[in-house]
Amino acid sequence: NAYERLNDVENAIASYNKLLLIEKIDPMDRYKAAAKTNLKHLWSIVDPQLEPLRKKIMLNPSDTDSLFQLAMALDKQGRYEESLTDYRKIELSGKGSWQLFYNIANVLKKLGKYQDAATSYEKSLALKPDYSDTQNNLGLIYRKLGKYPEAINAFEQAMALDEDYAFAPFNLGVTYFRM
Repeated sequence: NAYERLNDVENAIASYNKLLLIEKIDPMDRYKAAAKTNLKHLWSIVDPQLEPLRKKIMLNPSDTDSLFQLAMALDKQGRYEESLTDYRKIELSGKGSWQLFYNIANVLKKLGKYQDAATSYEKSLALKPDYSDTQNNLGLIYRKLGKYPEAINAFEQAMALDEDYAFAPFNLGVTYFRM
């Protein structure tokens, strides 16, 4: 609300989206309901900024770079289903990259589609096996799915790739605690 009052639309949207991703907030979900309402209002403010990209894509549907930019903008706004649709169009075009699969996985994670997110993280790792953040995120997904040995392996892989990557040892510890 403070960001919104300061006309800092970008940070307001980011904060509302973070609130919506919290699994348990209050039993009545009144904060989430207010955040959803406020987000819709903010989206109407930022929508005109997306129009040039949308027009560019309409004129050239094979412009996957513009489609990727649009998908990332929608993801950043918390419009995950729309973002996923655009990411999937790029995937269907055959222009899959590790970044594409990584972004798809992140959106699927936000949507609570954990098995599909794991598959997309695995596709990303097949194309770029040395990215510790992907390994860590895959570990988080495996932990959500109750696949603790796979989660442990993913966190250990992330630590092996980057000894300074602090999230992986923390997440490894949380995984052992939950087991």
